[in-house]
Amino acid sequence: MGKWERKFGKYAIPRLTMVLLVINALGYLFLLTGREMTLYFACTLNPGLVLQGQVWRLVTWLMIPYSPDLFRFALIAVLFYLPIGTQMENVWGRFRYNVYIFSGLLFTVIGAFLLYGYLTLAGGMQAATDNMALLAITISPYFVMLSIFFAFAVTYPDNMVLFMFLIPLKMKWLGLAYGAMILWEIINGNIASRTVIIASLLNFALFYMVSMRDRTARKRFGNQEIRRQQAFHQQSKMAQRTAAMHRCAICGATPETHPDYEFRYCSKCNGAYEYCQEHLFTHTHIQ
Repeated sequence: MGKWERKFGKYAIPRLTMVLLVINALGYLFLLTGREMTLYFACTLNPGLVLQGQVWRLVTWLMIPYSPDLFRFALIAVLFYLPIGTQMENVWGRFRYNVYIFSGLLFTVIGAFLLYGYLTLAGGMQAATDNMALLAITISPYFVMLSIFFAFAVTYPDNMVLFMFLIPLKMKWLGLAYGAMILWEIINGNIASRTVIIASLLNFALFYMVSMRDRTARKRFGNQEIRRQQAFHQQSKMAQRTAAMHRCAICGATPETHPDYEFRYCSKCNGAYEYCQEHLFTHTHIQ
């Protein structure tokens, strides 16, 4: 990741959470102006129409609202997704956060095309395109935004939030509750909803597996690494103590004050007298 970040990090989009929320807010603008038919017929992610040349749908599906309630969207976006998204961007860095978000969006698009391929095999290309016109309404960036929440819950499991803006709750319990809801939707949903949910949250699944692998590695090798570092520091201290024991009996030089000097004991002196290279052969022997 570091090599890619050094090479492409300058292209990372700052405040990506804000950008996604603003794009999604444009969809609500269509609803407020009574142009929801234009939104749902011209902007949804319909792979059949994309293959026919309507490539703008690869981007405009980000405007599809996951709820018609504008007040609910604004409240959750400003008070919840924007703060945690900004926090994750600060923790991971702009480039890695971009990779996380864009991989979720890319997996969603791939999931939509896989669903289209399945419908084509089941009923033909035209039938698949017609069916996707209805199913594409459910394809929105909601679950990609939800993946930010799950990543935050894994990173900061003990952070307290106000559930329903009233009840204090730790992020790990809130994450488990949402995870159970998503699992229920997958089990009881149809092929379309399952594909969209799994594809949109695949980036979090990869992130979670990497996090668990890193935690396991730290747990397995952490004690060995701590012992190795302690042994290294102990050896360093011993070496410093040993080095500090050398002292010239004439000038008081030590390896710390004169690192280029060599020190030797004099065999002709009566006692353990040590001298530096400058006084080893010039000193008066002690008898």
